[in-house]
Amino acid sequence: MRARRRSSRAPWLLLAAVVLLLVGGAALVYARSGGSVSPDVGLIVPTAVLPAIPAPLRPLFETATVEVPAPGGVYIEATVGRPNLINPVLARSAGVERDLAVLVFSGLTKLDPRGEIVPDLASRIEPAADGRSYTAVLRSDARWHDGRPVTPADVVFTFRFIRHAQFPGDPNLATFWRTVRLEEAGADTVRFHLNQPYAPFPEQLTIGLLPAHILGSVPPAELARHAFNASPIGTGPFRVRSASVQQIELEAVTGADGRQPLLEKIVLRFFPTDRAALSALTDGSIQGVRSVPSSELANLTSSSRVKQHGATDYTKTITLLLNLERDLFKDKTVRQAIAEAVDRTKVIQTTLQGNGEPATGPIPASSWAYQQQSAERRLDRARELLERANWRVGANGRTRERDGKPLRFTLVTNDRSEREDVVRELAGELSEAGFEVETRVLPWETLYRDHLAARSFDAALVEQWLPVVDPDPYAFWHSTQIREGLNFGGWNNPRADELLVAGRAALNRPDRQRAYEQIQVLFADERPAVPLYHPRYTFAVDANLKGITIPALFEPADRFRNFADWYLNTQRVPKKDS
Repeated sequence: MRARRRSSRAPWLLLAAVVLLLVGGAALVYARSGGSVSPDVGLIVPTAVLPAIPAPLRPLFETATVEVPAPGGVYIEATVGRPNLINPVLARSAGVERDLAVLVFSGLTKLDPRGEIVPDLASRIEPAADGRSYTAVLRSDARWHDGRPVTPADVVFTFRFIRHAQFPGDPNLATFWRTVRLEEAGADTVRFHLNQPYAPFPEQLTIGLLPAHILGSVPPAELARHAFNASPIGTGPFRVRSASVQQIELEAVTGADGRQPLLEKIVLRFFPTDRAALSALTDGSIQGVRSVPSSELANLTSSSRVKQHGATDYTKTITLLLNLERDLFKDKTVRQAIAEAVDRTKVIQTTLQGNGEPATGPIPASSWAYQQQSAERRLDRARELLERANWRVGANGRTRERDGKPLRFTLVTNDRSEREDVVRELAGELSEAGFEVETRVLPWETLYRDHLAARSFDAALVEQWLPVVDPDPYAFWHSTQIREGLNFGGWNNPRADELLVAGRAALNRPDRQRAYEQIQVLFADERPAVPLYHPRYTFAVDANLKGITIPALFEPADRFRNFADWYLNTQRVPKKDS
């Protein structure tokens, strides 16, 4: 009986010996190549330096080991254009400047993977019972990249700088912070005082802080030209290693959880065009492209070297604004007819190659306050509404008329290729209902200065930037924002004003949700504008780059949220007993 047992075990012992011999040989080669053995997993066998293994025996080796991520490697990502600076309070709201601000700096709060605002440099944020003040307590371990502690002086310096009359950044940002009074309230505490209750305030604290010990003596008007913007000291998950006109190198900072990223660093390399960036990706000279235009996605699909990642960007809504000061659009029936006549799905399919999601109201579908509405086109309903308003088909058999005036307006937009395609598609769809639409494509600066800011337009296709998390749409639709704010269309509705104020003043979510439900119902009836779609953000990487997951993407910089898990290299380790 014992002899039979010994005999049955012999092949397995032989197999184990062979595998150990092979693994040992591989480890020897690895050691000779300058490698080391990890104490966490024991023997490490990089697949790149495996000794020649006879074909019949290699399956035995692979059966006894498993491939896992290995440290090392550099991620090189292409971006079109160059940043002017690396500064969280001066960065433009889109593009690589915003990415760098998020990667190198951090704020008192941040966005977590679920889309909730949580403390970051602060250990806690506490609102007062009346909602008119907030207290922030700093983390005791919060440090700048130079090792100095983050203090209340840094917080006060940052926001007082934004409030300054000579602040060279976004005037809308400055306008908001000039309504906030702040003070140091202890060795680790800052208190913010508001003019009125404002529930979305914690999201305002995601702005990256500036180091008072470095910039405290710099006049605000000179900050945009300061050397700090090229080699900044921040508190974020990455520090600037080097910067040139060709590229910026970032190295990861060990996180609060002690994890060290597998990749050694990120290199953001600058390219003149999207085509040049994508060419570098497909030929293997870089590992990623920051953003892929919809027009180029089809060219990447056929490449086995490239993998696409992305998500709907709910922070942007492409909207057809209507100027309610124009006689034509003072008629709610005409506005409703336009909303019924547009085909959002077709616009997305024909102009964006399907890379977008329909938008139907002032609050995106990603928000807890969103109320579902139909995005379906109802052309017959549009025609019925116009007939009811006495707009009849004219002599040409196409354009409707009333009292001798044609149903005609001009639609303007900026000169991005897909915008031109979108306005052309919209003009065609609206013509089926009896509208005559002239389209004009202008440089963004001209569109903004001469038409939007001057309120001199009939209709405009624009990109509205929404809050990253909070649904508050006050800036776009409250009547106080008509002359100086972002309410370019001029919607002036007392009930809407009341609901918008209630939605941002209530501190508990159920009360806010009720207000936002009603504002969406009112918006759907009044149709002061026609939200069309949210674009899809897509970035592309080398297919060999692994470990990327995107549970939620609220802005492009979020693609680096799980950067610690990204890897290019692999190694083989012995399988653990199950």
